[in-house]
Amino acid sequence: MNYSKKFLGLLIMLFVPFGAHAQWSGGVGYNVVSVDDLDLDLDMISTSLAYDFGGSDGFSNQVQVKLGTAASDDTVLGVNVELSRFVQFAYRPEFALSDAIYIYGLVSYTDVSVTLSSGIDSESVGSEDFGAGVGFGFTFTESLGAEFSYESIEDVNVVSVGLTLDF
Repeated sequence: MNYSKKFLGLLIMLFVPFGAHAQWSGGVGYNVVSVDDLDLDLDMISTSLAYDFGGSDGFSNQVQVKLGTAASDDTVLGVNVELSRFVQFAYRPEFALSDAIYIYGLVSYTDVSVTLSSGIDSESVGSEDFGAGVGFGFTFTESLGAEFSYESIEDVNVVSVGLTLDF
């Protein structure tokens, strides 16, 4: 069994026992995905669904699923690179600094693939890996907020800004 199936199983086990008092949120975001060793920046539009299963003393725990699609492509050494899949499962411990501001950590498992095109041929290349990151958010109303985050997934960096909606 590969790691993605194990991590998905863990997330399902976390969702099931807490379904009666669910705190769900959804989000949309703009993300810049860059690779350390290459001069490569890919823009991505993402959607997310998160479940907060509570905590105490300002702490809370969330699990999140994020899906992304390409907003732009880039060219490296004459090869066009386009994001074709971004699927992420994450655990996010959060801490409220005030009623309106919070910080969070992020531990994730991400499946990403890109399509490489050189005019006469194209090929998809994928990678699955664990990552970690940090972020902070602002709550504008009881249900609307904004988040900013940085995440490192092996040699890939993801900088994100997004809107969240609690329901």
